[in-house]
Amino acid sequence: MSARTSKRRKTTVAIDKENVPTTTARRRTTKKLGGTTLADVPFDVLLEIACHLLPLDILHLARVNKLLRNAFMTKASAGAWRVARRNLEGCPLESFSGMSEPAWVHLAFVKTCHFCWKKSVPTPDFYLRCRICPSCSITHLVGQSQLKEGLPQNEHPKIDKIFAAIPVHFAMYQRRKNKDWYTRTVDYETAFLREEDDRDLLTAQREEQDADASKCDLWVRKCASRRKDNLEQLRIERQKAIHDRLAKLGYKKDLEFMDEIGQQWNYERHWLVKGTQPVTDRVWANMEEDMIEYAEDLRATRLKKEHEALRNSRKHVAASVLRAFKSDISLAQPYPSIADFCAMEPVHAILDQPGDVSVTAKSFDTVIPLMPGLCQTWRESVYQKLVKVVANGDAKSQSMQHVQLASHVLLCESCSRYPDNPTRRRRLDYTIRSKLLFYPETITHSCTRSNFDPGYDRDSTEKMPDAAMRLAFQDDEIRVPWFSRRLGKPEVLTTIARKVVILAGLDPDEATVEEMDAHGSMFECKWCSALSDEVEKRVPDRVFFSWRVFISHVFQSHFYDHDKVDLKHVEVMNEEDALPEGYRFSHKEDKPIFFECTYCRDLPSEDLNGQDDHRIREHLDWNHGIEEPEAGKDYCRMLESLSFLVGENLLGSNLRDLRTARPKAMFLNFPLILLIFKLSYYISLVGRGESL
Repeated sequence: MSARTSKRRKTTVAIDKENVPTTTARRRTTKKLGGTTLADVPFDVLLEIACHLLPLDILHLARVNKLLRNAFMTKASAGAWRVARRNLEGCPLESFSGMSEPAWVHLAFVKTCHFCWKKSVPTPDFYLRCRICPSCSITHLVGQSQLKEGLPQNEHPKIDKIFAAIPVHFAMYQRRKNKDWYTRTVDYETAFLREEDDRDLLTAQREEQDADASKCDLWVRKCASRRKDNLEQLRIERQKAIHDRLAKLGYKKDLEFMDEIGQQWNYERHWLVKGTQPVTDRVWANMEEDMIEYAEDLRATRLKKEHEALRNSRKHVAASVLRAFKSDISLAQPYPSIADFCAMEPVHAILDQPGDVSVTAKSFDTVIPLMPGLCQTWRESVYQKLVKVVANGDAKSQSMQHVQLASHVLLCESCSRYPDNPTRRRRLDYTIRSKLLFYPETITHSCTRSNFDPGYDRDSTEKMPDAAMRLAFQDDEIRVPWFSRRLGKPEVLTTIARKVVILAGLDPDEATVEEMDAHGSMFECKWCSALSDEVEKRVPDRVFFSWRVFISHVFQSHFYDHDKVDLKHVEVMNEEDALPEGYRFSHKEDKPIFFECTYCRDLPSEDLNGQDDHRIREHLDWNHGIEEPEAGKDYCRMLESLSFLVGENLLGSNLRDLRTARPKAMFLNFPLILLIFKLSYYISLVGRGESL
């Protein structure tokens, strides 16, 4: 049977064979490089070329093909490797014992883990003669202390001998807890199977290897330090080049002002500035738009700072206007400070005028008629903030009269220290220190009118940027508009205050601070009386407190018994009660009255905490030359400084002369005791021949 031939399908379109272009197959030809291949280069010429290269270049050249590998990976080329090592600055010229030249170059320059061959390891370990990543160090390194943990004590000397014969390194690798002597697991297992004579030979070799490793390790650290210095120099040159190009574009004044406004650090770490590449015309063309945008932001910051400095310089004029206004009125209620005055909208508009406008005292002539209304508006805003503190954020159900209630006693969080969380309540040795605030001290307390200055630098000799707001008595604080962030109302304090008002026979929801002062009730703490009786085994003195001091006493001394403030633990003495035998009043009742200097009002020399009678007279004498000051003119009593002394306005007819009738021996004059203690201490120093 004959083979079938495949049929061809006829085409319906006729093909013009004459017009079909003929193509001839192009034969692939190889261009002969006769006499120019590396195979034709003599071996001594290759070695001469290698002497002018770096060791890493020779290693890369040897890995090109088998021909070059056979040429450079033989002992005959060892001299070329050693000569090439001289091209490295500071590199040890001696050969590394126990390693060939190519192996040492691979260890010193190829930043690849020798175990996983994946991760990059920046620093070689010449002591262990390898680079190892943190993951591989767990499986391929073993520590001396780790081996001793699972073995008896008599096996420890054997491990010490093995570690003395093999390469080890005292270090702390990543994912390891502590520093230890580490070695490769392969070296330890090999040395473990050897005889003791062979280990002695290895010990001598290891000492030589450690000496070479120490030299190489020192050289690597020097190279890293040199590289760091070079990169830093390149960064400085790049910063200077960008600085010069921006200065040519008109930003020289902004760049000079950069260090004054604290932007130098941000400029040096800008993502376009902190590089090391030289700034050529092509590089600058790519970054010019971004750097101009940065310079414009810098200019806006500079102009803002300059205008702020101009506004601060005008505040001295505003302070003189405010002081003149306060000198003509009676300060029977709270008035804004210089910080609040400058924050008012009409005053701020005057201070915020352009630099070409001169601001003098006449500029505030339009503000003086508005002062009563501005002060009332400020007072209402302060009351609203205070109501939020009193009502614990729910100010809708409270009115401004609630801030004057005797049961709404606040606490200064900055001046106080009390167990406000469970951790502090568990500490038995926690000392409670409180600064309780009664109306109107809740408004005039110094911590509500001053705050820490974020721009204050204790080591700086420059003046503070806002000189009108600074305080001479608190270098690190400045005046700020009134704020209530430091005021707190602990639930324990509220409970104590309400119970004390109830014990006085008044309604805690209606009795004000003024009514409690006029009521004149005195309180005796039976907790302290019982304790004194047990310790001293005698009948104690009857110690009485005013209602303010008694609230502070219970809060500080009986914090955890605040729910027991009742007639069982508290003795109340009203106006009609007779004086008990052995009575005395707490020394805290003799709190001095504080005054303020009218000449320092709203100036940096003002003491926001006030001064007592003796200190205010010394201040007026030393600073203002007034030897006999006049009350009301030269100084006046601070608004929050209420007299805690027992007097006619506080007590009834049976206690009217109590202040003068009580024995002086019962009064503890603590300033006098402190003075006597200091004098006795100085006398003892003089007796011992020591200097004061």
